[in-house]
Amino acid sequence: MTIDICIDPGVGGAIAWRQMLGSSLARNCPDTPLGQIDLLRGLKADAELFGLGLRCVVEEVGYMPGDGGRGVWTFASNDATWWAGLLALGIPCRRVRPQKWQKFVGGLPKDYDDRKRALKAFSQARWPDVKVTLANADALAMLAVFEKLWD
Repeated sequence: MTIDICIDPGVGGAIAWRQMLGSSLARNCPDTPLGQIDLLRGLKADAELFGLGLRCVVEEVGYMPGDGGRGVWTFASNDATWWAGLLALGIPCRRVRPQKWQKFVGGLPKDYDDRKRALKAFSQARWPDVKVTLANADALAMLAVFEKLWD
């Protein structure tokens, strides 16, 4: 068994993970690099305590036309911290483009706001015990299709 982790690495993104009995947890990305690393350390400690493996999928997002330099720098720094933490802690990880995981969700509108609302509804239906927000909906949707992303 494994603890599966999905990360939407933007500052306004989130991390979601599936625990042993299929329950899921999600939280907004920590505000600091140390917060990110501490969260990963905690997940690794939980996995080791229960004799479980860990594996992670990180959304691979790049520069968008119209992004300002500061925003690109902030995103890249946040993404690099997640990636470095995963590698340093020996957590197997993969990057997945949004188009790939959204294809597995299926039927999503092209309009950004409509797509975000649809992902929130999808995630809430899949994880009824989790408080789904616009911030954590992507990470939870990725988690719902994790097996297809890992194969």
